[in-house]
Amino acid sequence: MRVELCDLKICTGCSACALDCPQGCIEMRENWEGFLYPIINSKKCIECGICMRICPVTNTHLDLSLLPNPYVYATKVKDLSLLQTSSSGGVFIILAKHMIENGGVVYGAAFDAALNVKHIRAKTLAEATALQGSKYVESSLGGIFLSVKRDLSLGREVLFSGTPCQVAGLNAYFGKKRYSNLVTIDILCHGVPSHKLWHSYLRYLESLRKSKIIEYSFRDKSKWGWGNWGSYTYVKNASIHKHYFPVAADHYSLYFKDNCFRESCYTCKFASLPRQGDITLGDYWEISKVYPEFNTEQGASVVFINTEIGQRYYELIKPLLCSINSVPEHAISNNKTLVMPTQRPVSRTGFYEHFVLVFMSTSTLQILEPLLKYMSV
Repeated sequence: MRVELCDLKICTGCSACALDCPQGCIEMRENWEGFLYPIINSKKCIECGICMRICPVTNTHLDLSLLPNPYVYATKVKDLSLLQTSSSGGVFIILAKHMIENGGVVYGAAFDAALNVKHIRAKTLAEATALQGSKYVESSLGGIFLSVKRDLSLGREVLFSGTPCQVAGLNAYFGKKRYSNLVTIDILCHGVPSHKLWHSYLRYLESLRKSKIIEYSFRDKSKWGWGNWGSYTYVKNASIHKHYFPVAADHYSLYFKDNCFRESCYTCKFASLPRQGDITLGDYWEISKVYPEFNTEQGASVVFINTEIGQRYYELIKPLLCSINSVPEHAISNNKTLVMPTQRPVSRTGFYEHFVLVFMSTSTLQILEPLLKYMSV
């Protein structure tokens, strides 16, 4: 039997195939754009075909206790301090807080000291706060599925948060095994840029400031409210400074042009209903049009409760939330990626080729300007 992994154009990099290979002959390697893809060592491969059967892109693994119709809510946390530090309505941190306070663990994406975005295991509330906030970069999963499985097998309650394709990868990794002590959250995802692009941008900022960037927030509500601003913190002359920027500038200018995403984002089968997670979380954009009485400068979340497990868990934290019933139609009208992937723009073709040429032929201080000019077409 000839072993063939899914086409690289649709591969999400979930790593399920690499982790489940009995010979350990599949390695996740970074391609020239900066995205991770599985590579088979043909000398070690025994052609068992497990990797082909486990792939969530080419197979259907969704076998959850789906509700006939998902419950949909517009939601925000009652605790104003938690709402302030969250990207939107603060639902995630309440879910994480409840899990940890009851002896469970939480998995999600966080910045490390070098501002890499990686999935980590959080067993304290302090660690879980690192998982708060949107991170518009592909998160490295590493061997995190193994850690999740170990916790579940030991009987620990686990909350796992990730993009829909990452949750699909986790479900595929478990195969037909379903854990009653696992709650999954899929985050509404527009697409993911590569970490190579992200770190080149950070180097640009450091060249611009002539200092080290030590902290970055894609969504910072502390100064001007929900959805409009980000910030980064840097050290200069032994002093700590914080710089705020509008979403129309800097890394957002790259992200919202849609042409720096992983190729699979444009054909994502997981940007659809039913969702992959027990719970779906995202921003309730333009909520002022449908529920003006619920709109505030601090934002609101849209919540889809997709399974019986998600329903039971959400009911436990509901007293800590301000919540009103919504309908899928209202949520979808302002969050199209609930039901369809981002359209691939013409300028995606050649974007990373152009990025590499610019990066290799200019100083880091000159990286952003030609890219933004290129992306304005």
